[in-house]
Amino acid sequence: MSASNPSKSSLGQNVSRGAAWMSAQVVYIKFLGLLLQLVMAKLLLRDDFGLYSLALTVYSFAAMFHQAGVLEVLVQRQKSFHIWSGIAFWLSLASGLVAFGMTVLFAPLAAKFYHYPDPEKLTNLICVMACIFPIGTLGAVNRAKLQIEMRFRELAIIGAVTMSVDALLKIYFANQGLGAFSFAYGAIIANLLNLALCWFVAPVPIRWRPQFRRWKYLLNDGMMVVGSMFFAWVIEEGDYIVLGRFEAVGVVGLYFFAFRISRHVMTLLTLQISKVLLSALSSLPSDADQQVNAFIRAAQVIAVVCIPVCFAMSAIADPLVRLLFEPRWYDAIQLIQIICLGMTFRSMSWPIASLMKAQGRFRTHMLVVGGSLLFFFPLTILGTVLGSVVGLTIAVSVFYTFATIVEFAFALK
Repeated sequence: MSASNPSKSSLGQNVSRGAAWMSAQVVYIKFLGLLLQLVMAKLLLRDDFGLYSLALTVYSFAAMFHQAGVLEVLVQRQKSFHIWSGIAFWLSLASGLVAFGMTVLFAPLAAKFYHYPDPEKLTNLICVMACIFPIGTLGAVNRAKLQIEMRFRELAIIGAVTMSVDALLKIYFANQGLGAFSFAYGAIIANLLNLALCWFVAPVPIRWRPQFRRWKYLLNDGMMVVGSMFFAWVIEEGDYIVLGRFEAVGVVGLYFFAFRISRHVMTLLTLQISKVLLSALSSLPSDADQQVNAFIRAAQVIAVVCIPVCFAMSAIADPLVRLLFEPRWYDAIQLIQIICLGMTFRSMSWPIASLMKAQGRFRTHMLVVGGSLLFFFPLTILGTVLGSVVGLTIAVSVFYTFATIVEFAFALK
């Protein structure tokens, strides 16, 4: 049975197997990520985490453009993948080079904006991280092929191997005294490995002619995806930008540390399951009721699992941090507790995006995410001014709760 014309039973089996593999991958990666954070917290200082988080705001901004929404559009148009794969490869590569150039260009401007004491160091770190973009875009079409064919076992294994190598390299470089640059060097080598594995497992025939005239047919929807990613980036990185503008780099590092710990809970299921949902929902006939019913069943499962886990994580944050980390990180306990409570609703945001993309509602999704910015920055700035990092954390948690409710209402409309 082909992925483009699945029966309900075969689709359900594929989704179940895909969810199982991606869940296993996420559990492994999150366990590995927690161990990595434990080790890195011993090897690095608050300022190292703060420096990396500032560089990450610039990197993640350019990351929106490094695939031009190609992967999502290809998965949504899976019935005609053979027509668009070669065009998508060249478009993706071009967007990766654009992202690289943008990052290098904005690096010195970011160093001035944040008033970092050593602007050359921040600039160099951002430029090193920019090298990841061209590498990542070369495997975008291969990853789309694996998703369309619902070969989530291969995706899970590749992801697990890549993250294992990435973690080991970061620890090695940090132990060599490279500080925040450890994150960048490890990621570059790990992405090269990921690229090689994707091409080995899912090769795609590529024509040497880029066919520039046909790029616009992918870019129309792709730019809507990029627009959504831009607004999502503003939300994901806006708290660091606001905090970095008003507070010292050590405070930013503390918040970054707390958010990473809390984020492990939210992404345990939802981030990877959303990939399975996008592939599965896109393979259904263009019947809104059928897609919505499938989404609601998946959302119920995610809510039953994630909401209790978020509350439990908030409750055990104090003894957990005191058991696993050194005293210099104890100030993050209150922040972790607040963020985990805010994540109870946020865990639904990625599955909601999968439904809207599967329906081809790229523009609507972009407008919904963009509209939420109208109250994001007023909340975060007010929270920072009134309560420093604690006030910001409360503001972000309140925002996540209401924004997810609004997204859910529009997705089901």
